[in-house]
Amino acid sequence: MTQTPHTPTYDVPTYDVVVIGGGVAGLSAALTLGRALRSVLVVDAGSPRNAPAAGAHNLLGNEGIDPLELVEKGRAEAASYGAQLIDGTVTDVSGSPADGFAVTIAAVAADPRVPSPGLRPAEEAPAAEAAAPESRDPSTVRARRIVLASGAVDTLPDIPGLADHWGQDVVHCPYCHGYEVRGGRIGVLATGPMWLHQAKLIRQWSDDVTVLLHDQPAPSADDRAVLASRGVRVIEGAVREVLSDHAADADEASSRADDSRRGEYRDAGSRGDDAHEQRRLTGAVVAGLEAPVALDSILVGTRMRIDSVLVDALGLAVEENVMGQFVPVDMQKATNVPGVFAAGNVTNVGMMVAGAMADGVTAGAQANMALVEEEFSAQH
Repeated sequence: MTQTPHTPTYDVPTYDVVVIGGGVAGLSAALTLGRALRSVLVVDAGSPRNAPAAGAHNLLGNEGIDPLELVEKGRAEAASYGAQLIDGTVTDVSGSPADGFAVTIAAVAADPRVPSPGLRPAEEAPAAEAAAPESRDPSTVRARRIVLASGAVDTLPDIPGLADHWGQDVVHCPYCHGYEVRGGRIGVLATGPMWLHQAKLIRQWSDDVTVLLHDQPAPSADDRAVLASRGVRVIEGAVREVLSDHAADADEASSRADDSRRGEYRDAGSRGDDAHEQRRLTGAVVAGLEAPVALDSILVGTRMRIDSVLVDALGLAVEENVMGQFVPVDMQKATNVPGVFAAGNVTNVGMMVAGAMADGVTAGAQANMALVEEEFSAQH
């Protein structure tokens, strides 16, 4: 006899699991739970961390896919197994596994590029007829377990022009974006103690690397010599501004190395419709220098922060390292709060897309296993 998925009850909608966050970690958890015949709701604020980028990389089978397309595919796949999705922000969570969790949701406007099936069960899901009317749109739902996959936010230095190029010419991860900026004039904007590591690493993708020390201490003589041994320059002084030019002008007058190869990446990375609106990074103004430092891209170590409202509401432990804040979890993706699992960048600030997907699968599987154990205990 084939089992059918658990379906939510609709006095106050109650789900086996509510997943907070609709990026790749959250959707992977929802997909896993849907395939385990669990009722699952994904609450998505619609702001994936990598949305400004042209493509998601190191992703076998989906190499270079537009991040928004990846999310759209993931939503459709999760929904095909009965997962429900709502565009919203979780403003409060309270409860326990014994009593259930109350999850308060504030609606947000959906991104038209990422369709949302809403709170109702997917039409393809078995037993959808038993669900509430489609017009039902509660602001509070209940859950037996929680998976937190709300991600993290990159905090950039407050330098004029820097944020304008985020995800295109200003990047944070050589493995995610180094290939796209290869062969060009790369600046390393020092923001913390990781800058030396970043400068050594990005040298693999270009022989034209300049460290902009900005507000960081000067390196030791030994470190400076190590960098100089492979041609990495170090410039002291605060970065006052990141400069840019229109793409059309840059094409006419650029002396950049292999510009046509990297221009394809930047054109693809733009979300605008007007080619003349696309701007390319051309350099940086540094205090004490008469002329700007000519650059094609900048590698910057961002500082990550997580949603303090959810952390405080759930009573989650938070730890911090040189890259930012994160929620610690064990091997089963369990947090310090019983019944709450976490996955993705909220638990690991350095995690790439493929890792976040795997993390979500594990969190979904472990949330399901916790429910399995609970159900057997109730019958014993």
